[in-house]
Amino acid sequence: MTRRRGSGSGFTVIELLTVMVIIAVLAVLVVGAVEQIRARAERANCTTNLRNLYAGLSSYLSQNEHWPQCPHKLGNQAYDQWWIDELGKVGINEKTWHCPTLTREMHAGPYLEAQGGASKSKFKQIHYLPTPFDDHPATPRKWPTQPWLMEIYSGHGNGALMIFPDGSVSSFNEFQRKGR
Repeated sequence: MTRRRGSGSGFTVIELLTVMVIIAVLAVLVVGAVEQIRARAERANCTTNLRNLYAGLSSYLSQNEHWPQCPHKLGNQAYDQWWIDELGKVGINEKTWHCPTLTREMHAGPYLEAQGGASKSKFKQIHYLPTPFDDHPATPRKWPTQPWLMEIYSGHGNGALMIFPDGSVSSFNEFQRKGR
C-alpha cells in the first residue's frame, strides 16, 4: 500500500462546516422547543393562579355573603394592595396575583426600555383584575358569562385569560369564538 504525500487524518474545511451547520440547526430546534415548553408552563401557572384566586373569592363570598368592596379606585396604588390584603385573609398570597409571563417580561430589557427605564416599584402589584360587582350576595353568580377576574396582559397567545363564575378559565379570543 502506498500513502499519498500530504494526506493526514485531519478534517477538511467542508467537513468542519457541515458539522457546524448541523449543530447550529439542532441548537435552533432545541431553543424553539424550550420556548414552547416555557410558554405552556407559564400559561398553566397563570391558569392555576386564576383558579386559586377564584377559590379565594368563593371562600370570601361564603364567609361574608357579598363580593369584596374595594374602597379604592382602579389605578390607585392602594387598590392593588387592598386586594392582596383582603384575599390574604382567606389564604391567597401575593405571588398568586402575578402572571409568570408578565413578571418575566417586566424584568427583561425591552420591557423596561419601553417603560422609560421604570423601576420595579412602578409595576402593577396585581396582574388579574377583579370585576367590581355590587355587594348583593347573588350578583357575582348572576351572569355566567361575566368573568370574576381578567388578566391585565395577553401574553399567552390567545388574549388575556379570564375565570368565570363556574370556575372555567378561557382566553379572551377563545371566549369570543365560542360566542358565550
